[in-house]
Amino acid sequence: MASDVSGPATAQSVLGRLQQSVINPVVRLAWDLGIPIAQRGRDADWVRNIEVNPRVRVKVSGIHTGWRSGTAHILDDDDPRERQRILGQGNLARRLCMSTSKALHTNPLTIRVDLDSE
Repeated sequence: MASDVSGPATAQSVLGRLQQSVINPVVRLAWDLGIPIAQRGRDADWVRNIEVNPRVRVKVSGIHTGWRSGTAHILDDDDPRERQRILGQGNLARRLCMSTSKALHTNPLTIRVDLDSE
């Protein structure tokens, strides 16, 4: 009798490869585009870190490219699905990021970072 290899370990392996090859690049693109949406919600390690200490450093692009310090705020009252819809309008790359995010994660959370003055 042949054994069934389609169990939880195989599913985790497939999800791990999908995370590495597809999801992580999309998440990096979202960060590069300035879209700070925590897809795993409060389960994300970096969100837990913010809950303990909201002081953060973020990489900023544009005129003021570089690392900047600031204070992160978890926006519990914000509608992350609506935010995804708005951010995806008028920009194909952002729309792709938002669509992928929406398809893969069920508990998004919006984070706002107030940058310190330079």
